[in-house]
Amino acid sequence: MCGVDTVTKKSLTGAWVCVFKRLIHFQTWVTRLLLHVSIGVRLLSLMVLAAVVALVLATAGIWGLSASKESLRSVYEDRMLPMQQLTEISRLMLRNRLLLRSSLSEVSVAAGGDERMPLVMDPQVAMASADAMERNIEAIGDLWRGYAASPLSAPERALASRFAASRAAFVNEALRPAITALRAGQYQETRLLATRAQVLHDAALPDLQALSQLQFDGAHDAYAKGIRRYDNTRLLALGVLGTAMVTMSWLGVILMTSILNPLKQVISIFREISNGRYDSTITVEGRDEISKVML
Repeated sequence: MCGVDTVTKKSLTGAWVCVFKRLIHFQTWVTRLLLHVSIGVRLLSLMVLAAVVALVLATAGIWGLSASKESLRSVYEDRMLPMQQLTEISRLMLRNRLLLRSSLSEVSVAAGGDERMPLVMDPQVAMASADAMERNIEAIGDLWRGYAASPLSAPERALASRFAASRAAFVNEALRPAITALRAGQYQETRLLATRAQVLHDAALPDLQALSQLQFDGAHDAYAKGIRRYDNTRLLALGVLGTAMVTMSWLGVILMTSILNPLKQVISIFREISNGRYDSTITVEGRDEISKVML
């Protein structure tokens, strides 16, 4: 096994050496190719490339911000607002039950000689409870219409239909008759309707809770999607930035080499000439400004 590992390591080392040599050969070829391009064109090309890289990075950043904004909007508008509407509906429905029960607690014995001693509700409390229940019913209707108008998935739509039916039964079979009984001061009728309201409320509550749970699950999914978008954007930005840094550094080295090496050659030739060696060989490899000076 050790021999196999040694051979494998040598093979990998040889492969990396081969890749490195190919990169050096490619860099040399690019450097010689640049000698046929004007120095001004080279610098301008590098500036344009830097501008393009900056534009790409800025675009990636703007795209990432847009994706994050869309995720936040989806969590708040598509999920949190409907969840808030459902919570408010649940609160108002429970409040109607409590108003109905509280009106039955403010009672007194009717005056007169009747042996049954009937109980009479406080008229002011009964009327106030009836008015408050009526306002709550209207508020629930407005909230529900706003929720039903929002885009819902198939499971949400099915649950919404079930809850709409159970809510209608709660309102039409218990609350509205109870409001009429409260305003008429009918204690026994109101007490029976309060029991009926409790049964219908308990029947409608599971569907409402299931709708709230679906909204919570949707909000969690939207949040997780936003986190994935953020991670993907961050990885994309880091990848583009790292690639840009390596590419610009490599191009900078090539550009610097394509300018400095011919200049060093010119300096060496001029030094030879200044020392009296007028037969120094001058090799012109390109057509840029330095090559023209040497020519």
